Amino acid sequence: MLAEQEFHSIAGPSKGVLIVLSDFIHENKDIDFRRDRRLSDRITAKSFATEIAHEMNVNFAGIPVYLGMLRSREFGALRKGQKEGLQEFWTEYFKHSGAQSKLVADGPGLLELTLKTFCQ
Repeated sequence: MLAEQEFHSIAGPSKGVLIVLSDFIHENKDIDFRRDRRLSDRITAKSFATEIAHEMNVNFAGIPVYLGMLRSREFGALRKGQKEGLQEFWTEYFKHSGAQSKLVADGPGLLELTLKTFCQ
């Protein structure tokens, strides 16, 4: 993962913050988060995130990760359980990668305030 490589190439105690602004709906030829049953609720999403994190073996140990949830049309069309599953998946995924993550549902609106308190 490119972000992981970048953070590990920085020397010194302060490596910065990974900022992700997204609706967190991942889709490629293998998976579509809008339709995948493993994201249908918090419990199955948490288990799926753990599985994926172990497979990918990404290391964000000690790196603050700001997860700014952007509410796209695709996100708005999801059922409540799916929305909760997406949020649980990404929170758990970054937890298993060693990151200090914070999910903020207001996306960029709270970015400055959150970063001030998050990065202290």
